[in-house]
Amino acid sequence: MIPPTENAGFVAVMEDVLDLYAQPLDPLFPVICFDERPCQLLADVLTPIPLKPGQPLRENDEYERKGTANLFGVLEPQTYLQDLQAVRSFSVAGTQLILITQSGKRLVFMVPTR
Repeated sequence: MIPPTENAGFVAVMEDVLDLYAQPLDPLFPVICFDERPCQLLADVLTPIPLKPGQPLRENDEYERKGTANLFGVLEPQTYLQDLQAVRSFSVAGTQLILITQSGKRLVFMVPTR
């Protein structure tokens, strides 16, 4: 829910976003929707007991922490191109977001400034 005191500011920014989506497709400067989600990487300490007919999978609640990763989702709404990358490290340098994927692929996104 949007707080009543912030309605005007929210609506103004939302109109800017909708205007951007309405622009014609420019392959050199695509409009990209971007989202990030941090995740814990966990491993089993004990091997799960195999399934038997009529019996649910049995797992121990102990785990070993294997670090963290971020999931980055990218969508180009006009062409429906999409990508999801699991990334162990990333950095922001000025107006660029630089992602290094587990396979070593380097992705650079230009971040607009206001």
